[in-house]
Amino acid sequence: MSLNAQAAPSDAAKTAMGARFANEFAIDPANLRAGLLKLILRVGAFIGVLVYLPSVWVAMQRGFIGVIVVDTVSVGTLVGLLVFDWFSLRVRSTLICLVFYAVGLSMLIYVGPISQIFLFVFSIVAVLLLGAGPGLWAALLSAVSLLVVGGLGFAAPEMLNHQGVNTNSLVEWVVISLNFGLFNVLITLAVGTTVTAVNKALAQEIVSRRSLDRERLVLRTLIDALPDVVFTKDSGGRIVNCNPAALAFFKLDREEQAIGKTAFDLYPPDEAAPRHADDLLVMAGRSLENREEQSIDGAGNRQWALTTKSPLRDAAGETVGLIAISRNITDRKRAEAERDSTLTQLQIQIERMPLGYLLMDRDTRVTRWNPAAERIFGFTESEVLGKSPMDIIVPPNSRPSAVSTVDKSKPEAWRRTSSWRL
Repeated sequence: MSLNAQAAPSDAAKTAMGARFANEFAIDPANLRAGLLKLILRVGAFIGVLVYLPSVWVAMQRGFIGVIVVDTVSVGTLVGLLVFDWFSLRVRSTLICLVFYAVGLSMLIYVGPISQIFLFVFSIVAVLLLGAGPGLWAALLSAVSLLVVGGLGFAAPEMLNHQGVNTNSLVEWVVISLNFGLFNVLITLAVGTTVTAVNKALAQEIVSRRSLDRERLVLRTLIDALPDVVFTKDSGGRIVNCNPAALAFFKLDREEQAIGKTAFDLYPPDEAAPRHADDLLVMAGRSLENREEQSIDGAGNRQWALTTKSPLRDAAGETVGLIAISRNITDRKRAEAERDSTLTQLQIQIERMPLGYLLMDRDTRVTRWNPAAERIFGFTESEVLGKSPMDIIVPPNSRPSAVSTVDKSKPEAWRRTSSWRL
């Protein structure tokens, strides 16, 4: 086995592992805060457990019993919130914020300046999980806590020592606390505003997407229920989707079997070429409306379809394919052929029969005059078309009575139609 062959499974395994890792930490936009809480709990619990023992060991060496207690409670709370989701989202979010606050406060007392970062994290986590309002209150609480702890002299000595000179100046500590509070509020406000805007945009996007999905579902249901063949193609003439009627027409079982196929895959060569040429014209911007097309089905029978094809455009108005609707009109074409055959046979009978045949419109003007009528009355059809028989074959002195007789003999149905026969 070659090295490349051995490396291939390893690469595939790495790709699968990366995809699994990404899925584990992915956040559903529809539930942003719930996803953030889950992510924070997972990462926080993992890191908390990882650093718990070293932190406890260092705290024991230095006699920081308070740090051991806070670390133990914090890690236990994170793990408990991760494993058990008995409480509501807001309660769990509040508890995890309190964990960061407790850690920050204990670090402020025992460790020194670097502990302020935990109070920043407390404010940021609050604004992410609870919103802008609670986030600003958290920033205010952090600043007040810093002021009170330092003012009462409980802060770590490093925070009260300025350039090696130990000072207990309350004014100086108030200035430190105000600066901390100012930056904390600004950062929290920026994050809160951003998160609020993102939440609003996501909410609008989700509503729009759900509305679009509903419209697509309704449209797809309607298309699938149509007896007409409906399909769309991309700019390469390949089928993108189609309805069950199209699958039946193409003699396919599943839509996946039709996707990607062109006219040359679905029709005989002599039919595929003109259909593909029509597709190219449509994708060039020209619609094809009510085109009668012929094809031969699997049993060798001729089929007729009335086809309409229109360009399919994207949001920018660029043609990206086409949509086609084709209705089977084979029965109609057969009925038309039968009707034409019947009319032809009737016409032949009229031409050959020995009786005179006159067809007149509502105003008793001749519209049809067969050869027998020509022989009987002595006038050719061209001589009587558009004229009243009363003016041609009835003597002038007999015309009034003849007209009265003809009017009385007209059936009522003939009076309501545009022509009648004698």
